[in-house]
Order: sequence, then structure tokens, then C-alpha cells
Amino acid sequence: MNIDKIAAAIETDAGIDLPDLRASLAEMQADIVGRLSTPEQLLVRAARHHLNLS
Repeated sequence: MNIDKIAAAIETDAGIDLPDLRASLAEMQADIVGRLSTPEQLLVRAARHHLNLS
């Protein structure tokens, strides 16, 4: 995957510079996964699951 070529195409389509795009694409290529959830988000997720909401 050519990160610079892909980033350039995305930025051209968006019409703006996306400063962190190349770093994000590199993380994706390296299979780096990260997610941060606050305790409040976990409570909301649990409540929505309990109520069968998406």
C-alpha cells in the first residue's frame, strides 16, 4: 500500500489537507488498533444494549 499516493488522492477528493492522515494510514497498515472509552460511554453502551437499541 502506497500511503503517500492514497493520502494524496483522499486529500484531493476532500479538497483540504489532512495533516494526520498519513499517520492514520500507517497505523492501519501496521494493524494498530486503538479505542478509548470513558466510563460514561461504557454506561451508555450497556444501557443501549440492555434496551436492544443500536
